[in-house]
Amino acid sequence: MTAKRFIFMAAILLLLCTGLGIYGFVKASEHPKDYQSAGEIRWVLPPSTSHHIESKDGVFFVSKGDKMSVMTVKDGKPQWRARGVLEYGGKDRLIYCEDRKYGYMDLDGKVLIKARYDYAEAFYGDYALVRNGENLSYMVIDRHGNELYTFEEETTVMWEKEGLLSIYDDGRGEPDRILDCGSGTFAEYEQSLSPLGEGLYSELVKMKDDDALLVIRDKDGRLKFGGERFCSIDQFDHGVSYVKKENGQCGYMNTKGEMVLSLPDGWEASSFREGKGVVDTGKRILIVDEKGRTTAERPKGDIVGARFCVFSEGFTKVLVEHETHEKGWGYMDENGEFVVPPIFLHVEPVSQGCAIVQYRSSMGIVKVK
Repeated sequence: MTAKRFIFMAAILLLLCTGLGIYGFVKASEHPKDYQSAGEIRWVLPPSTSHHIESKDGVFFVSKGDKMSVMTVKDGKPQWRARGVLEYGGKDRLIYCEDRKYGYMDLDGKVLIKARYDYAEAFYGDYALVRNGENLSYMVIDRHGNELYTFEEETTVMWEKEGLLSIYDDGRGEPDRILDCGSGTFAEYEQSLSPLGEGLYSELVKMKDDDALLVIRDKDGRLKFGGERFCSIDQFDHGVSYVKKENGQCGYMNTKGEMVLSLPDGWEASSFREGKGVVDTGKRILIVDEKGRTTAERPKGDIVGARFCVFSEGFTKVLVEHETHEKGWGYMDENGEFVVPPIFLHVEPVSQGCAIVQYRSSMGIVKVK
């Protein structure tokens, strides 16, 4: 075979493979009549196998190799910001690397704290953990780069809550003390309560058989709802939480301990977010409000349950099993209508009106609203 003929055949094969790939993507984007209300997919960033995408605090981080590009979205269009060897550095901040040292910059690349640390973590509120020197001991810095506290080499630290730092002198077990970074005061560690929102907290209670259940307390530590015990409690939103009680009862409960919607056997529901919950009755998909009232509904069809249907910016991701038994994710609005067809392998919650999706081995960003 001559060189020219080989090149010609290789070119024909490449064109054929490319054509089949495009045809396959177009066919996969076609969806059953039940989803035609979703319309065409609107890409903010078309899918590609060459980049990886993450989203934090409404900012998209598009990485290719060791390089990262920061992107925000305005009017459905990408706005490219800083680029380079970057990491997420907290809200509206990036960690950058220069001469093997780390510092902080804003989303447009303006240096806020010069690169002078051997190790740096993202800001948690107004404070961040950094390390420097041969022993790499931890330090706490503020948003201006002022070094506030330094710890011994063998000391391990981690954030308990925003502004509160747990300190482990031997690096194991429970914290030895808690540092309030704002006031500079230390306190003995006490078993902390987990915030549920609405001024309520959950506490883990061990039972005689070594199982553990949850009780709810108020901000002053008083038991609520007669000390009733729960297997699980979600965060409260608009005064409502999805709970599973010790007796097996599941559903949506308000801050008075009243079940606004108790689920019959065989029903399931999502976490309550943005004043809405999604309920699967087995035949219908219901969208309910904080009173447990149905505000919208649709046939269940091929939708696979409701547990993962959590609203974000007025939309929820939905998993569908197609006639081919392949599963795909899409998006549904608060009226129960699909706005993005369920053809994706993986999807993320909506942020800034857009969402990260994965189609086979490619990642992209779609416009949802």
